[in-house]
Amino acid sequence: MGFIWLCSFCDRQEMNRKICLVSLITDDIFFRLKPICSFLFRRYSRIIIFLFDWHSGNFDCSHIASEFQKANYEVFFFKTIKEGLDLTDSFAECDFLYLIKYPQVNLKTLGLYYLFVRNEAENKWISRCNVLLIRKIFSKGDRNLREIFLTIGLALRSSLLYLFFYIECLMAYYLIFNPLAHLIIKKREKRSSGNFKNILIIRMDHLGDILCTLPSLKALRENFPTSKIVFLGGSWSCQPLKANPQLYDELIIWDAPWHDKENKYRIGIKEFIKLAVFIPKLRRRNFDLIIQPRGEGMNVVLAALSKGTFVISGIDANRPLAMLMARWVDVPIILNPYKTYHISEWPELCLEKLGIRINEKHIRETYRSYDFPNIEQQINHWKRQDFKVCSLVIGSGSKVRLWKANKFSVLIEELYKRKVVCVLVGAKDDMKFRDKIKISVPVIDLVGKTDFKNLECVLKNSDFVITLDTSIMHLASLLGKEIIALFGAGNINLAKPVFNEAYIIKKELGCSGCGDICLFKKRYPCMELISVGDVLKRIDQ
Repeated sequence: MGFIWLCSFCDRQEMNRKICLVSLITDDIFFRLKPICSFLFRRYSRIIIFLFDWHSGNFDCSHIASEFQKANYEVFFFKTIKEGLDLTDSFAECDFLYLIKYPQVNLKTLGLYYLFVRNEAENKWISRCNVLLIRKIFSKGDRNLREIFLTIGLALRSSLLYLFFYIECLMAYYLIFNPLAHLIIKKREKRSSGNFKNILIIRMDHLGDILCTLPSLKALRENFPTSKIVFLGGSWSCQPLKANPQLYDELIIWDAPWHDKENKYRIGIKEFIKLAVFIPKLRRRNFDLIIQPRGEGMNVVLAALSKGTFVISGIDANRPLAMLMARWVDVPIILNPYKTYHISEWPELCLEKLGIRINEKHIRETYRSYDFPNIEQQINHWKRQDFKVCSLVIGSGSKVRLWKANKFSVLIEELYKRKVVCVLVGAKDDMKFRDKIKISVPVIDLVGKTDFKNLECVLKNSDFVITLDTSIMHLASLLGKEIIALFGAGNINLAKPVFNEAYIIKKELGCSGCGDICLFKKRYPCMELISVGDVLKRIDQ
């Protein structure tokens, strides 16, 4: 019964077979299973979805059930392994497909594998959650044992990694952070919102996150006009802040190791020493209010140990250290692990605890306007010839999100035929990629020549923007520009442009929320599937 095997998929002429999909609940589970269900409906008349509520009912997942029910999918939830076994036994006549999210680290994936082993169905499969891999498994006569063993290895690896990670967090908390908190943090006296004179905002993550925080910073400035607002950010994301100095009084730049890509997000002895040296500097500032929106453990540690009079912090329920440190935060905002929060929502949730709401004014009046005559002259030259101007963002923060150079070449030429001239936009790191784009029509090439001041001028004077999933997309959204955004397998509800309506082109394969860790090493099919025709179709409308 425990022997790992896979029956070949026989050719079914009749469409009266049923299949059960079994997966852990994730915040983006609906979007991941939707393309897989579309594929399976070609072979099965009925699909039943079993979702493992691995938080045992402690968090609301009714919105997930609602999404599946609106799409006419049957969905059942189970909270324990025993409930899962009872469910699978009641559908013993069905085929079963167990799905593991790559590269999720979770102890409960071991429970999912155990359910697979115990299942006595005639046909059962286990796979990483990707429609291309599932199609291969279900191809006629293909047992694909390699995928079976890779998936089982992933389940074991993710469970062991989570176990080690959990033990590390417990040791760090009880041996280091909890004793420090007892020494540093006295009983805080809660104050009313009118008494905060010295405010610290902690947001040390990346460019897109900072841009989505600016409306919240604007609202905070408006509600505390006489208070001193200090912003703590990383060197990799301070450009939008430097372009908008009216939103704060002081900018502290400190590169947190757990947000540092070059450091590969490592936290070792050297990084702990760096943190231990920095925290006393913040403590000496005697902040009245500390706002820390992100829910990761080390962010919560920094906020709690900085000795603010009143601390508001997001708490990610999936992060053991964050949950342990929640007791040292005055207002812990426990984030539902079954819900996708947009990166702009985290600071908004913090401000709501102070009675502050974001409105349209905060969005549209956030970014300072800049004039650059040289750029405006180039753009106006084409507009006088009845051309429209498109800002075309060719770069992205990850190679997984990049579109192919030859597709950009074709798109630029097709746009020119439609009397649209392209302004090529990108960072200095994108200049090598720009050289691969073969262009035979006029363009305005600004790749590597802009910062977040003249970028505002470029976007403001463009008619519309075509962009990949990158920080410039969020800037265009802040400025209210019409956007066509090309998304791969990223979690769209986490990072889509939200400050205005945008047309999003996304080819979902079932591995949404991959965190730019692609299970395809030599190609990235989610972006390859987006064609030039998909973009032109929207433009022609």
